[in-house]
Amino acid sequence: MNGKSSRQYIVELDDETYLYRHGQFSRIENLAEVDGESWLVTDFSTADQSTISRVAAVETEAKYTNIVIAKNLQEEGEFTGPVQVISHASRKRGRHDTEVFYTALGLDLFHQYQDLSKNSSDPLLVFPLYTVLLQICRKISGQQPVALVFRHGRYADLLIASQKTVYFASRATSFDQSEEQIQSLWNVIGDDIDRVEREKMLSISQCVICNWFDARDKPDWPQRPGISIVETPSVQITVDGQSRSCSLLPMLDVLSAGESISPASTKTGSYLKRWLPLAQIIMLILAAGLWGGATLLQAKTTSLQEEIVLAKQQLGDLTSFTLTEKVDYSESLEFLKRLDRYRAAKTFKTVINDLSAAVSSQMIIEQVKVDVQSDAMSVQIRGTVHAGFQTAYHDYQKLIKSIQRNNYEIVENSFNTEIDQAEFLLVYKSLTGGAE
Repeated sequence: MNGKSSRQYIVELDDETYLYRHGQFSRIENLAEVDGESWLVTDFSTADQSTISRVAAVETEAKYTNIVIAKNLQEEGEFTGPVQVISHASRKRGRHDTEVFYTALGLDLFHQYQDLSKNSSDPLLVFPLYTVLLQICRKISGQQPVALVFRHGRYADLLIASQKTVYFASRATSFDQSEEQIQSLWNVIGDDIDRVEREKMLSISQCVICNWFDARDKPDWPQRPGISIVETPSVQITVDGQSRSCSLLPMLDVLSAGESISPASTKTGSYLKRWLPLAQIIMLILAAGLWGGATLLQAKTTSLQEEIVLAKQQLGDLTSFTLTEKVDYSESLEFLKRLDRYRAAKTFKTVINDLSAAVSSQMIIEQVKVDVQSDAMSVQIRGTVHAGFQTAYHDYQKLIKSIQRNNYEIVENSFNTEIDQAEFLLVYKSLTGGAE
């Protein structure tokens, strides 16, 4: 992760938006004008709306935590309108007690990003900032837990976590970027680390710093000699024509498309774009197989025609009703049947396109597994529907009917529902030739 990334990133921080492409960062105003697949990392910062990222204990089952958190935030006056809760990680502490690491933002703001991703001509995958920081924490080797600090502008985002548990998250802010104010900012971070150690009975021996290109400072903590300060690897980049150093960019490559909050159709488009080379190879193999089969069929047909001519000649020479020995053409007929199945078989691209057309906008496909065998292509999809039971089950039934209309055979299906979302598993297959 020390080299420059080959992906195209858009980073939204502190009301500023930067596009990373071809080894350079440049400031942009309109996301809709960006061409090509982009991975958008955002802190959802706007002038009129606040965003909250923290760790909270909720007295409810895990499947209801987002609902309870949204209700509590509204009752506490943190938000005046509807709230969208994005859960980054959760840990069950009892039968009715769950600890959740989440980001909360206004529902309208959340839908703005969903619509932006859905209406983009090229795949646009959206990642909350704390999704990135959590993945970085999980990749850090050495003694756990660690205190990860992301420094940018007047802000410092703190995340204290191990590879399995998140203990604390907060954002500290200074009035300006003067040396005195930045030192005060680091003192707040140090106090938060000390408090978490006392309250959670932890020993945090490592503070890992990840910098944006507008921050290169480190803490001065003489009162904390037991904690080591480590900076993530940085790279030299160009920002609006100026050479800068950035240690966040190499760490963005820890992200995967499945961690995005974009609609399922956008994620599917991104996966298909990466699968396209493999699909082309499979199509070439199938085309070569069909061509070879057609060649063999032609040779076999010529041989059969010659045998038929010879049989007619022998029949004309017969002077009795003695029957000639029966010729067995069962293998030839079976070969012709297999070729006919290959001709009618669905291609890998057709199977994926049929799935994309059948998925509704409320469905999130979390896993697609395609198994191509000699006589069948089996597809297994697993996903969720973020909607009530009636809507979720209606969408699931439409998915099954759409797949059946496209001449697939349903092998296995399951549908489990909760209050605000449902999980489903669907396995179906399409003959590719050679089946009895």
